[in-house]
Amino acid sequence: MNSQQPNNPLHGITLEMILTQLVEHYGWEEMGRVVL
Repeated sequence: MNSQQPNNPLHGITLEMILTQLVEHYGWEEMGRVVL
């Protein structure tokens, strides 16, 4: 773990990684319903 970010659970995780996991879990259609 980076000593500059010891309490940041999202350090090193990109938006692309987050979106990829969300799409795999929920799919685009369900995400669209939740966001809107």
